[in-house]
Formats: sequence, structure tokens, C-alpha cells
Amino acid sequence: MYRRSDGDHQRRRELYDTTAGVVPPQPPTVGTLVVDTGQETVAEFRAELAGRWYLRPVSGGVEWDVDPRTVQPASPEQRLRVELARANAQSHRNAYCKRDPK
Repeated sequence: MYRRSDGDHQRRRELYDTTAGVVPPQPPTVGTLVVDTGQETVAEFRAELAGRWYLRPVSGGVEWDVDPRTVQPASPEQRLRVELARANAQSHRNAYCKRDPK
């Protein structure tokens, strides 16, 4: 089991100094679409660890970590765009797999 060191606790205090009124945002549910405002990228929320959020590209790929304060919920338009892209990709995969080779 991982135990946080004094350095980890100090870093967390520095990130979220409650005396300054900064409260860490609550992490969303795994798989929720969010926007990394630093990269202006729509991504899936994957995990929270040591005050950092881990996001993954919606098309798959390598996760990256971000400061939760730079993440916003995806707008309905952004979510629709991602779902449409996923549906199109799935239909292309299905069409390719069903071809009759000659």
C-alpha cells in the first residue's frame, strides 16, 4: 500500500491552500468527457492521484496529467461531436470487417 510522504502532503497543501479559500474540485466519474483548457482538448477523465487528474484522448492513446483547476466539463456540443466521431469510426470498422473478399 502506498503511503504519502511528508513531501506529498506538503505539495498537496501548496496546491490547495485551504487558508486561501482554494478548494480542490471534485473529480468526475471515470469516462466523463472534459476539456483540458491548457491544450484546448476534449478528453476522458480516467483517474485522480495526488491532486492531479489523468485524462486520455477520446480516440485512445497515452494518458496525461493535469491540474484539476484547468479542466472544465465538456459542453453538449463538444460531447455530441465526440459521440458522432465514435459512431462514425465504429461504422467504418464494421463495414470493413463485413466486406466479402474476392
